[in-house]
Amino acid sequence: MPTRSSALSLLLLSTDPDLQAQFKQEFKQNLTVLKDLDSLPRMPSRRGFDGVILETRRGGPELADVQQLVDPLHTFIVAGTRHV
Repeated sequence: MPTRSSALSLLLLSTDPDLQAQFKQEFKQNLTVLKDLDSLPRMPSRRGFDGVILETRRGGPELADVQQLVDPLHTFIVAGTRHV
């Protein structure tokens, strides 16, 4: 049986530079940061993520949009506003 790496592969969807810096400092190489969902399909490999952190805001990506682009059976999604 293949072994799986213990490091999580995370996607952060946020336009907040402070939040991005915080996550980059904590997760380093295991983090992909995007400002919008339009950037996701253009990524070279549409690899799966173990988790998605979504900053919800008016006019921003919706949870349903994210669910269509990731494998919901193998990916957790945390969504909320920056001020939570």
